[in-house]
Amino acid sequence: MWLPNRLSRDYVEGVKSFIQVAKEHLRWDNKTRCPCRDCQNARFNDLLTIERHLIRFGFSRSYQKWIFHGEEHESQPNEQNDIGVDTEIVDATDADILNEVVDALNDACGHIDNDINLEESTTHGKFDYLLGEANKELYPGCKKFSALTFLVKLMHIKVLNRWSDKSFDMLLQVLVDAFPERSNIPKTYYDAKKMLRDLGLGYDSIHACKYDCALFWKENETLDKCPVCDEPRYKFCNGKGKKIPQKVLRHFPLKSRLQRLFMSRHTASDMRWHKEKRISEEGVLRHPADSEAWKDMDTQFPWFSQEPRNVRLGLATDGFNPFGSMTPNKRNVRGKTRGVILDKLIEANGGKPLPITIKPSDGKQTGKYCEKLSNEIGLTVRQHAPIRVEKWKQMPRAEINTMLDRIKEKFALDLTQEHVKKSLEKQLSDRFRNWRCDLHKHFKKFPTVVEAKRNPHESVSNQEDWDYLCDRFSSEEFKEKIMDNRRNVGRPKDFDHSDAMSSCIDKLSSGSIAVDEETNGIVVVCQGGRLSG
Repeated sequence: MWLPNRLSRDYVEGVKSFIQVAKEHLRWDNKTRCPCRDCQNARFNDLLTIERHLIRFGFSRSYQKWIFHGEEHESQPNEQNDIGVDTEIVDATDADILNEVVDALNDACGHIDNDINLEESTTHGKFDYLLGEANKELYPGCKKFSALTFLVKLMHIKVLNRWSDKSFDMLLQVLVDAFPERSNIPKTYYDAKKMLRDLGLGYDSIHACKYDCALFWKENETLDKCPVCDEPRYKFCNGKGKKIPQKVLRHFPLKSRLQRLFMSRHTASDMRWHKEKRISEEGVLRHPADSEAWKDMDTQFPWFSQEPRNVRLGLATDGFNPFGSMTPNKRNVRGKTRGVILDKLIEANGGKPLPITIKPSDGKQTGKYCEKLSNEIGLTVRQHAPIRVEKWKQMPRAEINTMLDRIKEKFALDLTQEHVKKSLEKQLSDRFRNWRCDLHKHFKKFPTVVEAKRNPHESVSNQEDWDYLCDRFSSEEFKEKIMDNRRNVGRPKDFDHSDAMSSCIDKLSSGSIAVDEETNGIVVVCQGGRLSG
C-alpha cells in the first residue's frame, strides 16, 4: 500500500482488509505483529492499536510480503547461509563475528530458512524479532549484508576504534542519507542499541536510595521516598520533564547469560569441554577442573558432576568489604604517619625532649623545632580534648594539665614559668576553637543529620561522640547561637575606659604626666622634650 494520502478511502479500506487477514494469525493473547513504520513488526499489539498505527504512521515500506500475517515467503536459494559473510570485503575476524550472530539465532530459533513459519515461534520470545532482522535486506537488492549483520559490524568497529556516541550518530545519519530510501539502517545509536538488546546482553535498571539504604524493588518499587531514611527517590526537578533517580543500580542477569552460552553450538561445546575433551594428567593444572576444590565438589555432589552441562560459579572476593571500613570511595586523609617523624627526632636526640625556647616578652617560641611544637599542640587537642566541651573557658583544669603534660613529654618546656604555661594554653585555646569550627564545617557538608552521622570527621574516633555533636549542631539552640554571632559581626563594641583612666592616674603618680597651671592643660613629659595638650 503505497498511497500518499493515508486519509483517503482507498487507504482506509486497505487497512481494514489487512485487519481482517491479521485476525486469522493472532497469538494466544489476541495480539500480532504491528507492520507500521514505527513498530516495524518488532512489537506485538492488539488489532485496534495496529489499525491506529497504520493510519497514523503508514505501512513499513520494507514489508512487502506479509510473511508475519499469513502470506508465504517465496524461497530465494543461496541467500540464507551467506548473510553478511563475504570474504572479499571483510576479514576473517569480522566474518567470524557476523557468523556467530547468525549461528546463535540458528541455534536458538532453528535454522534461518526463508520458508519458516515465524508465527509458531512464540516460545522464543525476543528472538523472533532478531530472526526477522537477520532475514531483512539492508537495502533492496543487497546480497552481502542483512540489517542485523551490518549493524553488528558497525558496532564492532565502534568498539575497536573507541568512537564516541555522537560520532556514531553522525555516521548513521550520513549512511541513512547515502543509502537508498528503503534501507534498514538505524538513525541513531540509541535505535541501534534497541535493535541489539535482545541478544541477551542487556541489564535491568533498579533505582536505589541516595545513601544506599534500600532498593526501590519488589515491595518498594512504587515508593517515592526511601523507607529507611525518608530521602526522595528522584532529584528535584520542579515537576518538569522526566524524573531522574538519585542513584541507579544496574543488574546484569546471570541466568540469561548462561543460557546464551548454551544457545550457540560453538560455545556450548566449550562449556562441556572439561568433561568430554579434557585430558586429566596427574600433577598438571591446566583447568579449574584439575584443582582440589573442583574435585572435592565432585566427591560431595556426584549427581551434580555427572551432568557436563552443569555450571560451577566461582566468586572472587578480592576488594569486597562488608563493613565499609576500607571503602575505596572514602577520601584519603592526612595524618596516618603524623607523630612518627617527631618520635624519630626525639630518638636522634638521645631519647630526650626536644629543646625549645619561649620568649617572656611576647610568648613567641623560638628554635628549629617551633613548627613541630605547633603541630604537636594541634594533634594533642584533636586526640585528647573532650568532645562535649564547647568552649575553652569551660575546659576542666585537669584536662588542660593533661594536655600540657603530654606536650612536655616531647619538648623541653618549664611549665613552672608563668609565660611558658600561658603561651601554651593560649595556643591550645586557639587550636581548640579552630578544631570545633572544622567539625561544624564537616557537619554542614551533608544535607541531613542521618548522612552526617554516617560520615564522622576523621579526628573523631568514637561514634557516640560524633552523634552527640551532630545532634548538638542540629539543635535550635545552637542555630540561634550561630545567628546571634553573625548579627554581632561588625557591630562596634562598647569601650571600657576604666583601664585607660587607671593608666592615666598611674602616669600622674609617676610624674610622667603633669598639669600646667597656666593653661590648665596636661603636659606629657617624654624623653627629649615635652608635649602639651
